[in-house]
Amino acid sequence: MVFRETIALGKVFLSREMLGEMKDVLLLNYRDIPAANDRLRRMNGTAGEYYTFCSNTSHPISYDGDRLAEKIQAVAEATGRDVEVFGHSRGALIARHAAQKAGAAQYMSSLTLFAGPNNGTHPNIFNPLEEYKPRIKPRYVLDDMEPGSDYLKDLNALPPPGIPVYNMYTIDGSDFMVPPESAHLDWAKNIELEGVRHSNYLADQEVADFVAEVYPPNTPVIYVHGLRNLFSIMLEGTVLYPLSAAFVFPWLPVEERYVAQHGFRPIHSAIAETGKMNAQLKAVA
Repeated sequence: MVFRETIALGKVFLSREMLGEMKDVLLLNYRDIPAANDRLRRMNGTAGEYYTFCSNTSHPISYDGDRLAEKIQAVAEATGRDVEVFGHSRGALIARHAAQKAGAAQYMSSLTLFAGPNNGTHPNIFNPLEEYKPRIKPRYVLDDMEPGSDYLKDLNALPPPGIPVYNMYTIDGSDFMVPPESAHLDWAKNIELEGVRHSNYLADQEVADFVAEVYPPNTPVIYVHGLRNLFSIMLEGTVLYPLSAAFVFPWLPVEERYVAQHGFRPIHSAIAETGKMNAQLKAVA
């Protein structure tokens, strides 16, 4: 049985798509984030408040969405300003829940979504793991993102949040996690991209340039992470069950925590380096 599980896991981890995904995450962590942090230090932290919201894999999207709404309200009340919210992957659905269902839109200036599975997604690459899904028990949080899930039906039946919503996704198959038909929203401003892989949005220059155009200077920012510990969930469901992947590979939670603290900074620093932001900084200097 363990041998069969190992084969199934290997088909996922060693696929061309997954190897590209792993490379993007490694470059983001060890090249793009450190470089962006250097730029932020040179700016002396004058690019506006920045917060991170990281989803919890033991809870459904609705739970995280309600918690995010509380965070948005707290930041808006503490700063006296509306909040700019960005959500990537599963984080896009969490951000939509906060804005559309939990009442947070009244505290937001706009919402920008990156590769959100708005209509559900089920990458074929994960098919070898399907027979092991029940063994992950309630921690298999991908169920909310299955096409046609009850949660997505309820979320997509809600009216738009009444604020500008920018929805970015690829149309050329570069993002095998979330194809364009999964990401498209009829009522949002859809921005179609090419050549951007799922975990590469945070370091892509075209994405950063667009965000810089819509970002109000010195507006507080909340970045909502996607399912950063997807690998952990996969591992727990197969070879290593019932052990926690974080127990077997202690570096996983450390790496996830690092991304949670710094993952948005490549885009955030790019925003601050635009002429628009530089002009604002000079005006308040």
